[in-house]
Amino acid sequence: IEDAADDQSDAADAGGRPVRRFGRQRASWQAAGIVAMPVDAGGALAIGVALAEGLATLPLDARMRVALKWPNDLLLTTDDDGTPRIVGKLAGILIETVWTTADATAVVIGFGINVRGAE
Repeated sequence: IEDAADDQSDAADAGGRPVRRFGRQRASWQAAGIVAMPVDAGGALAIGVALAEGLATLPLDARMRVALKWPNDLLLTTDDDGTPRIVGKLAGILIETVWTTADATAVVIGFGINVRGAE
């Protein structure tokens, strides 16, 4: 499932601060499935690492890097002067467990990618 919002007006960041974005600034994808094993925090970390590695293949400036901020944010960082600093949030990840047993877990995985930078 893909969704690109024209106007996101009722969102909040992790600190509860309101967030308002305009003009198709993000794209989001969701997937649901049953994984043939229990999924814990390690599964969430694996998804975050996979997304970070995928986004790191983007044609970025040589000083730019994609970094995983546990548990659910992907950041764009730079080291202009040798000291890493955060440029902005590149993406966010949400993993929700629907049910789990000793043998399997039903999960919904979603992530949103910020496709436009600040103007």
